[in-house]
Amino acid sequence: MHDQDSTRAATLHIWWWNTVAILGGMLFLAWGYLHRDPVAVFLAKTGAPLYLRLLAFAVPVLFLTALIGLFVRLARGMGALGGAGFVLAFCGLGLGAVQGAVKTGPLIGPMNAYLLESGVPEQLLGWLPPLLAGLVLIGTATVRTGALGRWSGLPLVAGLCGWIYQLTDLIAGLRVVHVAFGVLFGLCWMGLGRALSAGRQERATPRVIAQMSHRIYSRLSPL
Repeated sequence: MHDQDSTRAATLHIWWWNTVAILGGMLFLAWGYLHRDPVAVFLAKTGAPLYLRLLAFAVPVLFLTALIGLFVRLARGMGALGGAGFVLAFCGLGLGAVQGAVKTGPLIGPMNAYLLESGVPEQLLGWLPPLLAGLVLIGTATVRTGALGRWSGLPLVAGLCGWIYQLTDLIAGLRVVHVAFGVLFGLCWMGLGRALSAGRQERATPRVIAQMSHRIYSRLSPL
């Protein structure tokens, strides 16, 4: 009975992570289409349209939730490279969730100004660069191990598409390229939803997912 309950819970987790990844990709595309003003928008900014404020907060939170699902799927044998990728990606999405919720300019603004004066391109600031760097490392690890089966290259493709999207931002002559790779980045997250319920059979069984989820939750529960 316990095994059956664990399997049901794991199946629900897989469905949830799948749905969250697809929804996150869809909302990222909607956010890119609707938010055309370079001025930052966050949930607590009452002067901005409500739908933009919700998108600014929801997208990184949904990505973060989907990434937790990917972490649980790859918790066995992802190696140091994948582990470093997850650390970077979690840091980026954590920052994105905070920036999407409250005004962080007074805290982050001086540091960003210093970096810009030091010659760091604006495209390397914010929460997307650490996320993208993390995805490239995670994708490199999954390609090496084949941990997601035929979807193993998806995190790497997502990271590379995201980098092209990010680095072509604010460059007028490459606007079409920027938009195209932004669409691909969003589609990659939607594909990640499928990847979370696919891959190698021994890694994709609900029982294995249940065991890994239980271990992670048991470690976090004392905190």
